[in-house]
Amino acid sequence: HYYAARVLPKLESQASFDFECSEELTYKQLGDELTVGVTGCGRRAVYKYVSGTGWVMNTSGGETGTADAD
Repeated sequence: HYYAARVLPKLESQASFDFECSEELTYKQLGDELTVGVTGCGRRAVYKYVSGTGWVMNTSGGETGTADAD
């Protein structure tokens, strides 16, 4: 868990940038310690840590909540 503790602050910066969000984000470990779900500012995404690259968004994310029915 030492490794994840070292790289998690970089995820916080990356997710805030990707989400264009300055409010506090919520993080949930998914499977292994280097796959994390992030939720905040009405959006959510899954990030995977890639050695030598950093955190990469592994889903298109999208908005949380219900979708509009058209």
